[in-house]
Amino acid sequence: MSSEASVLIEFVKVSPALIVSVVGSLFLMANADAIGQLLRKATKVSALGVSIEAAGDTFDDAVRAHGLEGMVSHRERMAVLRRLSACGPLLRGTRVLWVDDQPANNEAEVRLLRSLDVEVQQVTTSTEALDFLKIRNYLLVITDFDRQGSPTAGITFAGQVAAQTAAPPVIGYVGSSQAGMARPAHFFGVTNRPDHLMHLVCDVTQREGS
Repeated sequence: MSSEASVLIEFVKVSPALIVSVVGSLFLMANADAIGQLLRKATKVSALGVSIEAAGDTFDDAVRAHGLEGMVSHRERMAVLRRLSACGPLLRGTRVLWVDDQPANNEAEVRLLRSLDVEVQQVTTSTEALDFLKIRNYLLVITDFDRQGSPTAGITFAGQVAAQTAAPPVIGYVGSSQAGMARPAHFFGVTNRPDHLMHLVCDVTQREGS
């Protein structure tokens, strides 16, 4: 066999790998910008994951406090934490007025909001809440229904808030499931689940910030 034929045979053996390498290099050069964007996005997702997990423990405390471990799935948990992280810049520096005659019931949820630099003012009566609404602006109001011996105190309070000028949205945070029940008048939303509560907070935040 001639030396020229041997060289040709060796080239044929190597050429598939060489061709793949050349094609790969050309692809990378042609799509450098797109690949760079993907890498930057991956970095952001990784950083986002860190912030999500930092808030996760507090959220889990809220779920356990209400005995809802079997109701909030891992997917729902991650969805609300990602949502909170995305809404973080809009939430930062806002004020929330929280009315509940047993504030200890909401300790974890309040900590979660405060970790996002939300100023949470907690009061135990409708009268106190209405006084604060006269002197300060709030992004939203969160209220329970049943307090101080009245199962509809929060519903009555929501009507009083709605009667005010530039009234903030009111969210009901209650002790039992509201599935299948009509939402009372003057409420932006009502729930007994911490994940749904945080979604409602983000809904208000994005609406008011748009």
